[in-house]
Amino acid sequence: MSILAPRVLCLQHNERVRALSVATWAAERGVDLTILRVDEAPLPAADAFTCVVVLGGSMNTDDVAANPWLDDERAFLRAVIQRPEARVFGICLGAQLLAEALGGSVSRATEREIGWHRIELTPAGQSSRVFGAAPPAFDAMEWHGDAWTLPPTATLIASSLTCATQAFEWEGRVFAVQFHPEFTYSRTRELVATTTDDLSTGAHVQSPEAILADPARFEAPRMLLYAWLDRALLTERSA
Repeated sequence: MSILAPRVLCLQHNERVRALSVATWAAERGVDLTILRVDEAPLPAADAFTCVVVLGGSMNTDDVAANPWLDDERAFLRAVIQRPEARVFGICLGAQLLAEALGGSVSRATEREIGWHRIELTPAGQSSRVFGAAPPAFDAMEWHGDAWTLPPTATLIASSLTCATQAFEWEGRVFAVQFHPEFTYSRTRELVATTTDDLSTGAHVQSPEAILADPARFEAPRMLLYAWLDRALLTERSA
């Protein structure tokens, strides 16, 4: 068998949150990756791409006044999801937008999560064709202050001690994670140095020193992301 590498659309919301390990995954797999800045350019037709990756962002899903394209993106994602051949993977803000597109809701989380936190797969997550590539529990980089409710008919895949909704999948073709497996050490160091987020207070907000203490810690999430994207977006064909 050989791998069929599709064209993939990657939605980027601003300069702050970038494709990072999504881009290196695409380069290593021979995937034709189109990165679109939705804050700068119009969205394509919903049938232009079969596979879509939706990145995070510094805005909230209800920040429409400052980011009017958010409503267009939600409508785009709803249209994409309606196509049975579509495959979509969302990260952080992308997961929240997908949750809303599928009928869930997003609101401020009880506690912000910034830094390394333990993620635990549900039984459904452990048996998932895509997320089952992960161990039952693993550490992930978090950077969020909002949380989503599980959309109707979606399956809860993972939780953390602070946030019950960390990952979901829908009909085996829409996949979403609240955390950031795409973050690299170098980019996280830049974000820590330039962020306007408060990293000094919060029971689940780690210090810059704790976040950056072990550069090698970023490798395991990267490998998990590669495995998830492989299983979610790539298909096999007869050689």
